[in-house]
Amino acid sequence: RHEQVPKLNFSEFTACSMEDLFIQMDDKVIAEQLTLIDFEIFQKIRVTELLGQAWSKKKNNFFTAQNVLDHISRLNHVSYWVPSLILLNEKLKERTKVMGKFINIGQELLKLNNYNTLMGTIAGLNMACISRLKYTLSLLSDNQLDTFESTNNLMSPTKSYSLYRTKIKSCTPPCIPYLGVFVTDLTFIDEGNKEDSKGYINFGKRQLIAKILQSVIQYQDIPYEIKPLEPLYTFLKELPALDSDALYKLSLIREPRKAEITSII
Repeated sequence: RHEQVPKLNFSEFTACSMEDLFIQMDDKVIAEQLTLIDFEIFQKIRVTELLGQAWSKKKNNFFTAQNVLDHISRLNHVSYWVPSLILLNEKLKERTKVMGKFINIGQELLKLNNYNTLMGTIAGLNMACISRLKYTLSLLSDNQLDTFESTNNLMSPTKSYSLYRTKIKSCTPPCIPYLGVFVTDLTFIDEGNKEDSKGYINFGKRQLIAKILQSVIQYQDIPYEIKPLEPLYTFLKELPALDSDALYKLSLIREPRKAEITSII
């Protein structure tokens, strides 16, 4: 009995045409268009949206920090889009080809200082539906595996993202930071420090918050000199993807448990 393969919903495109476009397009161009889209969202974030954990609060049934949530949502969409494009390919070598392409795109994102989309790409490549594909992974070159491991280490949360923090300190804008670190730091500062003590305003807390907000403003002020390239721009803005259940189901179809490599080539 053949399992039914879940379908992606491409509003204006066919899966085939977009898959071909992705494979044929230069890695640098794809990274640039992803960066342009991500920066357009990042630049809309207002400083007030980063105060008082506004991203977790609603007013009149609307979130008060919608732009922050949109930026976080963009990263999540990327993380589901990556495994979706990999698993769309029925053939083993084609899956490896797409996986290797995403590793290369990650390097181009790194050159562009786009750490937000880079984190989404890394998260997608580390999903269980991808990490279990032992035969697909086995066809990656040693250089690709080393590059993937290096990027994984850079964006690792180990020691409060110490490697990422060191890296971004030395980068020259334009830059899109991984917003998750700022959100975590602001939450820690907000919850770990009182607003005032014995009637005195806690200026130390305000200075810590102001330092983070200044970093965000600094990165927002210098845009990328990248122009939209159609139809790639629209496709990458839409990011059609499968949900986690569909992805794992498709992963099991592509490489069934205990399957021999000869049965899935």
